[in-house]
Amino acid sequence: MRSMFATLHSLLPQLTPKADKTTVVEEAVNYIKTLQNTVKRLEIQKIEQNQGLPPIMSSSFPIGPSVPANSRLATLPTTREAFMANQVSLMNNNNNYSTGSSRAVKIKTWTASNVVLSICGNVAQYAVYATKKPVLFTTICSVLEKYAMEIFAANIYTDDANRSHFMFQTR
Repeated sequence: MRSMFATLHSLLPQLTPKADKTTVVEEAVNYIKTLQNTVKRLEIQKIEQNQGLPPIMSSSFPIGPSVPANSRLATLPTTREAFMANQVSLMNNNNNYSTGSSRAVKIKTWTASNVVLSICGNVAQYAVYATKKPVLFTTICSVLEKYAMEIFAANIYTDDANRSHFMFQTR
């Protein structure tokens, strides 16, 4: 039982090392609810896009669902996966409703501590900087595949200092 709580605690890095078991369970439940709400919202958004309906969300709404204010998750950013999916869907929605007039090309860029997302028209470029991990490349590819992103260019760099740099260009 102790090892299961230790595992659960390790999956919630925002908790202090001295958090009691009740707090660990409460935060895990809150985090699971947050992830479930994100999945539901993204599924609805995907269905609307496939049916050609206008999106429910605008870019002024937050990326993730609301979290109770007393939760430590309220201070954390949403997952990178949700952020990227939201930005790509907003890019696709903007392309669907464009007027066709000749406008200047705009490049939008979003950054996090180790991820950079740049979007220009219908092309997105993702850059991920991380320490070498055996399944990181596979995980990134599966996320891109999950959101039906067509990868047309990919670069992978590693160095002797155990660091990796992944760059993908998608449509």
